[in-house]
Amino acid sequence: MRGLVCKYDGESENSSNALGVFFDEKAVCTGYSLAAKLLFDLCSIKSFAVSGTATQDDHSEGHMWLIVKIDGSWYHFDPTWNDPESEEESYMYGYRYFNLTTDEISKTHSEFTLPE
Repeated sequence: MRGLVCKYDGESENSSNALGVFFDEKAVCTGYSLAAKLLFDLCSIKSFAVSGTATQDDHSEGHMWLIVKIDGSWYHFDPTWNDPESEEESYMYGYRYFNLTTDEISKTHSEFTLPE
């Protein structure tokens, strides 16, 4: 059985919402984040969508990710940057942007406001 695979693609009419992830399998960071937030909400895990700037290879652009409360502490989770990268038809799942502290995420993500 194949797991959910979503491609980063802004061409879908639902690319900026959870439907893009779950039905079209195409989304941008907003769609990835809102889909993950929906799953956290269904599990009664407190989370907030965070908007800011992401920088990779000297290129910066607007971006969205999540901050999630786990065991009383807040952690950052970027489902877009954890998206598997295709390598000859196989997928390499990554966890580099999973449960990061604010100091850790700030190396690549900036200009965001945390919930109070």
